[in-house]
Amino acid sequence: APRDLEEALAKDDLIVRLKGFEESYEHLSHKTLGILSWAYDHGYSHVLKVDDDVFLQLDMFVSWYKSLPSPHRVYAGEFVREAVVNTNPKSKWYMSDQYHKPVFPTYAFGPCYFVGSDIVTYIATHRKNLPLFRVEDAGLSIWLEEARANASTRELLDHVELVDMDNMYYQAECWNPTAIFTTP
Repeated sequence: APRDLEEALAKDDLIVRLKGFEESYEHLSHKTLGILSWAYDHGYSHVLKVDDDVFLQLDMFVSWYKSLPSPHRVYAGEFVREAVVNTNPKSKWYMSDQYHKPVFPTYAFGPCYFVGSDIVTYIATHRKNLPLFRVEDAGLSIWLEEARANASTRELLDHVELVDMDNMYYQAECWNPTAIFTTP
């Protein structure tokens, strides 16, 4: 049976660290694919992906999660809309060689986002056929966009709801090694 948030909280097993990934910005898409596939393979129904420099307000998240009428349909986070695809090959965000449209589909900004079981199931069951992208968070929305464009997978993901996760987390801004600043 799928595991839910209440069961995970009761067992205190919310953190999973996957091995076998090269830690680099260019490999984040591979890591995200691994996280969602691991969750699916181990019976988890939803995934909250949180970077290690993020401070999650867990009480707010749990309350928000419990208020969702259909969490299996939810793709939540702080959304980036109408972001232009980077065309500079020297940039770490360069993507025009991997994604040939001028603007990304709406995507949840990478430090913290939630994906419901419909998305987890789709990605895990199609993991061998999904292209890997340099920009991981935009890549997730590209996978969803391509699934909606395909007649055989459209029905599963056509009803996904984009939900903002306002003020549920803070990301550390660590440009200065002697200080940590947060953005509310």
